[in-house]
Amino acid sequence: MAIAAVANELSSTFKKVVLWGVGSYPDQSMYPCRQLKNVEALVVNGTNDDIVNSTKFSGKDKSAIFESKMPPRIEEANNRTSHYGYTQYVSIKGGNHSGCAHYGPQVFPLPDGIRSITLEQQQRQMAEATADFLLYSSKKD
Repeated sequence: MAIAAVANELSSTFKKVVLWGVGSYPDQSMYPCRQLKNVEALVVNGTNDDIVNSTKFSGKDKSAIFESKMPPRIEEANNRTSHYGYTQYVSIKGGNHSGCAHYGPQVFPLPDGIRSITLEQQQRQMAEATADFLLYSSKKD
């Protein structure tokens, strides 16, 4: 909901938003994020996140649907002449959904994947990616 709040009400105030462990998106007609101007988004997920990567409920690739509703990937945004926002995606190899916070195994609405790195390793990588994103702009001027 953070990106939806930025799109709907806060795009003049917030210029960067970070999303951890996310792969679904509210109705695009309510929150037109694809065309956010001047807002940069970072999406950090674990490769073993079975909640984000699941097709159980929709039967569709939620990641592709999510990405289609977000501002364009940074590579696409760098090729534009006008400045719209962009989304940078970071995958933490071996990370899972519960490793995006500090709670136990996820079992609802479906079981999470098994983390193949330690919680500390996952959270350190997520924190480093977040700090780099917040401190530096990846977009070419």
